[in-house]
Amino acid sequence: MKLRALALTDVPSRCDSGGLERPRDVTDLPIPTPFAFAIQQLGIVKSADLQYDLKVVPCKPQTGFRFGQPTGTLWNPNAYQQAVEFARNLGMRFTIVDTTVKEGTAWWLFQQDYAEDVFQLTCPYPETNFTEMMTLPHSLYLNNEGPNPSNPISDLTGAPHTGNFGIMMQSPHHGINISTFKAISDTTND
Repeated sequence: MKLRALALTDVPSRCDSGGLERPRDVTDLPIPTPFAFAIQQLGIVKSADLQYDLKVVPCKPQTGFRFGQPTGTLWNPNAYQQAVEFARNLGMRFTIVDTTVKEGTAWWLFQQDYAEDVFQLTCPYPETNFTEMMTLPHSLYLNNEGPNPSNPISDLTGAPHTGNFGIMMQSPHHGINISTFKAISDTTND
């Protein structure tokens, strides 16, 4: 829903009718607070300190997906609601994302690099566009299996002026996504 709202606002011509289709069963969906924090910050980013104006907008993949899930994936809102209630009884916090907020942070624009057994989150645009705090929502999505935590979130192929403008995180500990989940969950309010 967040990506659909951004596409309707800024780039409807880049999305096909399937990318702009509105899910019927989903309204005010409670999401685990750390992921809601990340999704809330997903939005339009205006890059600073470049020789030209650059505005980056996240979009859903055009093929092979429906409502952000791989085609053929079945969504059961009743089963999800039961899981939410069960998790709330265990103490997990949930938050609803405000899809009307269009501005975002550049957390989803970090470039993941894994070479010679070293993982790094690098800045593909000048470092002034990023903060160390932005590594938190990004680290929620890192892979927790094996030595390489890479799990690309965005594809900047074809984006202008990408390069390496510095490293924001290097060699995170195994299970950083779990540590981040706990840290955000304990510090944000519903």
